[in-house]
Amino acid sequence: MRFIGRTAMITGAARGIGRASALRLASEGARVAIVDLDRHAAVDAAAAITRTAPVRAAGDSRSGSVRT
Repeated sequence: MRFIGRTAMITGAARGIGRASALRLASEGARVAIVDLDRHAAVDAAAAITRTAPVRAAGDSRSGSVRT
C-alpha cells in the first residue's frame, strides 16, 4: 500500500495502459481520478476499480459532461 493518502489523476484511463495504471495505483491504496474523452468507458473503468479505492469519473470537459 505505497500510495495510501495519495491521489492520482489518470488521463486516458478508460482503456489500455491508462486503465492498467489506474487499477494498479488503486490496488496500491491511491485515490484515483479517471479522465477520458469517452465518458461511458471512463465510468466503466471506474466501476472496475471501486472495489479497491474511491474513484471519480470524468468525460470530455468540452461537452460539459465532466462529473465530480
